[in-house]
Amino acid sequence: DAGSIPEVAGNAVVLVDPRSVDAIADGLLRVLDDTALRTELVHRGRARVTIYTPEAMANGFVSLYQRLRS
Repeated sequence: DAGSIPEVAGNAVVLVDPRSVDAIADGLLRVLDDTALRTELVHRGRARVTIYTPEAMANGFVSLYQRLRS
């Protein structure tokens, strides 16, 4: 749950405190032990990846530049 990971990964990951060994272990165990969660994360990840196509990124930059010019 640090850096840009929450923004980039969104709801397609199990976020954990990267400074806590216990939190990391718990997150890994959740994903390893829960087939339904794993399947859902894969589904969400595949949907999320469409946000980061070259075309989507270019459109985002154009939109940002247009807002900055205003």
